[in-house]
Amino acid sequence: MAKLNDKQLENLKKVYLSAREKLLDTIINYQGVGTKTYYNTVLKQLNAEIERLNTETNFYINTEIPKEYQTGIDEVYSYFIKNNLMMNKPSMFANIHMDAVYALSREMQYQVQEGIAQAGRQVIRYLDESRDNALRAAGLEATAEKVASGSTIQDMKNNLVEKLQDEGFMTVQYGQGKNAYQVSLDSYASMVARSTTREAGNLARENQLIDNDYDLVQMSTHYPTCHICAKFQGRVYSISGKDKRFPPLSQAFASGYRNIHPNCRHIIVPWIENLQTNEEIALAIIDSNQPFIDIRDQKQINLYNKQQKQNRQMRQDLYQYERYKQRLGNDVPKTFSAFRRMKKAGGDNWGVLESQYKGMGYYNKAIKNEPDITKVVTDIADKLGIKTAGLEYKIKSKESYLRKIKSNYIPGGTEYEVKDILRYTYISPSSSLSEKTLSSIVEYNKKVYNTIEIKNYWLDDTNPYNGINTTLTAPNGQKFEMQYHTPESFELKDGKMHDLYEKSRLIEDRVSPEYIKLRNEMFDLSDGLTVPYQIERVEDKK
Repeated sequence: MAKLNDKQLENLKKVYLSAREKLLDTIINYQGVGTKTYYNTVLKQLNAEIERLNTETNFYINTEIPKEYQTGIDEVYSYFIKNNLMMNKPSMFANIHMDAVYALSREMQYQVQEGIAQAGRQVIRYLDESRDNALRAAGLEATAEKVASGSTIQDMKNNLVEKLQDEGFMTVQYGQGKNAYQVSLDSYASMVARSTTREAGNLARENQLIDNDYDLVQMSTHYPTCHICAKFQGRVYSISGKDKRFPPLSQAFASGYRNIHPNCRHIIVPWIENLQTNEEIALAIIDSNQPFIDIRDQKQINLYNKQQKQNRQMRQDLYQYERYKQRLGNDVPKTFSAFRRMKKAGGDNWGVLESQYKGMGYYNKAIKNEPDITKVVTDIADKLGIKTAGLEYKIKSKESYLRKIKSNYIPGGTEYEVKDILRYTYISPSSSLSEKTLSSIVEYNKKVYNTIEIKNYWLDDTNPYNGINTTLTAPNGQKFEMQYHTPESFELKDGKMHDLYEKSRLIEDRVSPEYIKLRNEMFDLSDGLTVPYQIERVEDKK
């Protein structure tokens, strides 16, 4: 196959990959999962991508298939002229060649359009099932325009992405019955395009030889090759099957197509007996009639397996990229190729991305557990007469969470297990803060919510922050943070102290005059706070 054709084939595959990426991005990142607006947006994007794929595929069919067929004709004609052999000009059989190109083009068009349609129906089915399952689980009507809670939306999105991962996204079923399996639409279209383009060249050479009363062809030889092609390559074949000295070409092209199998690289070329010596003819007869078995040595097998392993790895990387896109959205490189480059390079950038991906698993789990934990937090507050504060900020934002993972990243570490994805605040006067803190810890223990860490910053002279920070573990293992504050310390933490902290956080040089100045300002603010009564009763626990 000509280099230009390889380039065009690669461009076609990129179009399919681009369509896959754009549609996946819309499914994952468009807001309002489960609403009619969301459904219609995805459907509109799907239809636009299908139209683009059909347009690009038809352009390939109408240019590359005729070009490859013409190349096959020209190769045979040039070969004969070069060797002073008689051959009619291809134009004399224009109708035959035109019919062959049309048949090939229509077949490819049918195969690819069927694949595109199948993949499109799959996406629509996933959307319908994921929406209905999530709404049903939430006790809502499937026709609802709005979903009742954020957790239902997340469940719907998780349900959809789970289907995409388990059953395939933009895939086509290949084969029937027990032998059926799913292949990605881009791989399927690429396979059909490569197979049809190769077939066009083989059919052109076959027709040109038949039209000029030549019957023998030789199969090309490639290394490494698969176990199927190893049986057929290098042999001389009889197109008609009438020359009994050689096996019939139909034995190699048993499927009816002019390929040994889909995606096959092998081509047929003229084998002109008049150009061979008697010894070469005798050897060709012997070699062509050897048993049809795999004769590759171990080195060839290993090399072929290595290539296949690389191909499988690329597919696995694609599925990994889609999983990362689902969890991290725009924090993942925009293209699959950029993602692969980052993964191959390794280093901290890839390490951070891996940690953020793992971390989002914890984040999504925390969001799912949040309603039950929040109920326990408010129930205990009501029982002890403690005020809760900042419940609207109980879930750390995704951006803040991923930023924290990045800043805490250590190669080989588990800093993605951030404990304050869920964080709550109790407020009590300085006269009762110590007592309320200890009482709360007891109440949580009664509900099997164990306080595993306590840090009393009121007793820490090295930190300007004042408050009691605790980490708890719910019965299901979910960790969350509970802070205990006086009204003054909470107001300071969320006001002036927070502003100064955010400014200092951005300064990498911790001994710079600017950082030290901000730090001193924070200490000055905290020195004005009233120390809670008997605060020393709340001891650190680690």
